[in-house]
Formats: sequence, C-alpha cells, structure tokens
Amino acid sequence: MTLKALLFDLDNTLVPEMANYELAFDAACRDAARRHSFDLLKFRVAVFGSANDLWQRSETFAYCSRLGIGSATSLLSDFPGERPEFATLRQWAPGYRERCWTGALRPLVHDGLVKGLAAELDAAFRARLRSH
Repeated sequence: MTLKALLFDLDNTLVPEMANYELAFDAACRDAARRHSFDLLKFRVAVFGSANDLWQRSETFAYCSRLGIGSATSLLSDFPGERPEFATLRQWAPGYRERCWTGALRPLVHDGLVKGLAAELDAAFRARLRSH
C-alpha cells in the first residue's frame, strides 16, 4: 500500500496554542503593566480566567465546544466563514472580548482609563499572536 496522504494536526498538537497565547499576551501587555504598576502574570490569569468564565456562560458555549473552540481562541478569532453560526459568533465576540479585558483592568487602573486601555491591549494581543 502506497501512502497517499499524511495529515498533521497543528492545533495544540504540533503548535502549542496556550504557550503561544501566553507569550503573545505578555509581549502585548508588558509595557502597560509597567506603566500602570500591575503584575503581568496576575493580569494574564485574570483575563484568561474571565474569558473562560464568560465563554462557559455564553449562548455560544455548546456550539464552540463541539467545534473545539476554547475561551482563549475566542479572545483572538474574528470567526471568518460562511456558516450561520459564525455570524452569531462574529456578533458576540467583540462584546465578549471587551468584558474580559475591562473586568480584569477595573481593579488595576483608574476607571477613566479602563475602556481605552482594554481596547489597546485587545488589539495588541491579537496583533502579537501573529508573531508567536
């Protein structure tokens, strides 16, 4: 029998997703942590913890679980594609991401800075992932 195809599973098998997410997060948030004097590791734990909690309580949880989409992935994805479920995810994701970031930032920075800093860090994290 001749081998006709070989499949490689990149997603968290050959490419460790969470380690890359953590590296990208730290690179994106390190300067803000210094500027605002908060612990980067505790902040990461807070954002990822909030992401997981909100993701599990969302109306999209069952669908995402069936597809293998986790909470950290939901912080990063724009959910491209034609499936009707992806349209729901595209509508849901921006508010989800904002709640994750603002919830983690509220105890750390002045209220007037929370929303802007959350948007800045969300964009930086998503951009940094491409290089990790």
